[in-house]
Amino acid sequence: MVQVTIQDIIDTMNIPGPFKYIPFWCLDRLLGLAIQARFFEPDKVIGHWMPLPEMIRIEDNPPQYPRHNRFYLVAEILLLRKFSQYGYIWNLILDHLHLLPRSIAKNLMIQQQMRQDKQK
Repeated sequence: MVQVTIQDIIDTMNIPGPFKYIPFWCLDRLLGLAIQARFFEPDKVIGHWMPLPEMIRIEDNPPQYPRHNRFYLVAEILLLRKFSQYGYIWNLILDHLHLLPRSIAKNLMIQQQMRQDKQK
């Protein structure tokens, strides 16, 4: 399953011209979602089954391991090129686009605070 899926996603990494996009920090997510999309069959579970009534995906790290901003949008756009028929992938992209202005503003505020701290 993994080898077949890797071949699929390698083909989506081609950018026009001689360039390829290599998702260094989100390849695990890209591969996991691509496996789910490639081998999707209604009412069949690949992996583990989450409790009903719905699946919940959350990252809850202990305080000593804070969550870092991992930007998945580019990986999800690669998936969209291959699996545009799945609304779930569209929803992931729209969610990231919705959060993008807030994330940019937060990073700008952090940078501004760091500059002010250096000046003190």
